[in-house]
Amino acid sequence: MYLFFDASALSMPAHWKAAVEDTYHWPRLVHLAWELVDKDSNIIETASKLIKPAGFEIPYSSTEWHGVDHDVAMEQGEEISDVLKAFAAVVRKAEYVVAFNMQFNEMIVGAEYFRANIPNPLVAAEKICLMRESTYFCKIPAPGGRYKWPSLSQLFQKCFGHKFEGANEADKDVRAASMCFFKLLELDELDVF
Repeated sequence: MYLFFDASALSMPAHWKAAVEDTYHWPRLVHLAWELVDKDSNIIETASKLIKPAGFEIPYSSTEWHGVDHDVAMEQGEEISDVLKAFAAVVRKAEYVVAFNMQFNEMIVGAEYFRANIPNPLVAAEKICLMRESTYFCKIPAPGGRYKWPSLSQLFQKCFGHKFEGANEADKDVRAASMCFFKLLELDELDVF
């Protein structure tokens, strides 16, 4: 089974090469979504969890990016420890864990596991970065004759010929990533197995 996940955070990291334990550099998680999908692309389990802010505020500038409002998160959000435990349980069910931009998603979630003093299940997981794996398929030119990493919107456009609604919202991004992954498998465009 494949577990697709996406994390929305307060901002971009202050330092991309910081260790997950260096939590000053990793912004807080505000929304975590996932889909557990079988090899035939049937959705087995799906979740979209807003995080109740504890010790931080979600600024409007952040809300504009990912759509998570501070007041809504306070009212409808769940405790971070409950979300992390639920996510750990679903990670254990998956053969592969897939994210678009695995480094960002893994580090945001990993920093929250560290803050909560809960073992991080992603450490031992077999991971696939859809962004990196789809670079050659998208073939977006970059300086020096290379290809740049695509955005999820660019990959979706290339796979399906149209954009998807709700880009940068964790639940919409995870659905789009899952659809793109199975399209790339169908086209024999993934070199991960």
